[in-house]
Amino acid sequence: EIPFVDHLSVSGAARYENYPGMASVATPKLGLVYAPWRGLEFKFSWGRSFKTPTLYQQFLGYDAELVPASYFGSTSYPASATALFLVGGNPDLKPERASTWTASIVLRPASVPHLKVEGSVFHVRYRDRITQPISSYEGLLTNPAYAALVDLNPALGDVGTAVGNSKSGVENLTGLPYDPADVVAIIDSRYLNIARQTVSGIDIAADYRLEFASQDTVTLSGSASYIHSKQELTPNTAAIPAAGVIFNPPHWRARAGAVLDREAFTVSAYGNYIGGVTDNRSIPEQSVRPMTTVDLTAVYRTGDSAKALSNIEITLSVLNLFNDKPDRIKTSAPYYPAYDSTNYSVVGRFVSLSVTKHL
Repeated sequence: EIPFVDHLSVSGAARYENYPGMASVATPKLGLVYAPWRGLEFKFSWGRSFKTPTLYQQFLGYDAELVPASYFGSTSYPASATALFLVGGNPDLKPERASTWTASIVLRPASVPHLKVEGSVFHVRYRDRITQPISSYEGLLTNPAYAALVDLNPALGDVGTAVGNSKSGVENLTGLPYDPADVVAIIDSRYLNIARQTVSGIDIAADYRLEFASQDTVTLSGSASYIHSKQELTPNTAAIPAAGVIFNPPHWRARAGAVLDREAFTVSAYGNYIGGVTDNRSIPEQSVRPMTTVDLTAVYRTGDSAKALSNIEITLSVLNLFNDKPDRIKTSAPYYPAYDSTNYSVVGRFVSLSVTKHL
C-alpha cells in the first residue's frame, strides 16, 4: 500500500575465488527491479566479472627469435645490431576484468492487452584483456605506441633470461653468430594483459499477440540492437573503433516476423538483418554490404488419436529464401574465406523437411 510502488526488489551477491599462483578475484553484483504501477517496470543491474587465461595462452611457451635490428626499419644501429623478438605463451598472465551495467524499461499497457515493449541500455568496460598487441613491425623500435613492449637498453642478464626461458633457446634468423652483446632491444610480443575495450549499446524488442474467436492467434515480434565499441591495444595507443569493422560485430542487427497458430497448423515468417561493416585492411577502405535473409517455416500436426497416422508432426523450413550471399572481400591467400566469416554465413537457400512420430 505504498504510493507509486506496485513492487520493488533489490538483490545483491558476491563471489570470491582464489587461483593459486595467479590471482584472487572478488566479483560483486547488484540488481534492482521497480514498478511504480502495474504495466511499467524499471530494471537495473551492475556487476563485475573476470575471465582467466586459457591453458594455451599460459603454458604454450614462447620462442625467442633473433633478428637484425634493421628488420624493424631502424637505421641508427650498426649492421651487427640484433633484437630479440619474443612470441608465444606467458605464464605470468592474470585474469581479464570487466565492469557491466544494464538499465531496462518494460511496458505492458493495460489498454493494449498482449503487448510487451522492452528497451535496454548497456555498457561493458574491459581491462587487462589478453592479446598479442603488435600488429606492425615497421618502425617498431621507435613507435611510441609500442614503448611499453620494447626494452631498448637490455642488460646482458635480461637477454640471458629471455633466451634461457624460451622453449627452444634462441632461434637465430640473422645468418650470423649469436652474440648477446649485440642485442639492442627485447620486444615482447607474447600474450599480455594489455588491451582495454568498451562496449555499449541499445536493445529494443516488442511482441504483440492477436487472438481471434476461432482460437487462432497471430504473434508479431521484432527486435533490434545497436552496438558501439572501441579498443586500445596498448596503453600508449589511441582508441580505435571495433564494432562496425570487419571481423567485429556490425553496429546494427534486427529481426522481425509473424507466427500464425491455427489448430493443427503453425506458419512463421521472419526477416533477419545483419548490418554492414568497413574493411579497413587497405587504403582506401572498402564497405562490406549488409546481409538480409528471410526464413519460412510451416508445421502440420495430425493430432492425438488411436489411428496409425496420429501424433505426427511434419515440418517444412526454408532458410534464406531469396538466397542472399555475403559480400566478397579481399584475401591475402587463396585458402582464406573470401567473406567476413565472423558475421555472415556462406550457406545459401536451405530447404529441409522433417517428419516426427510421437509414440
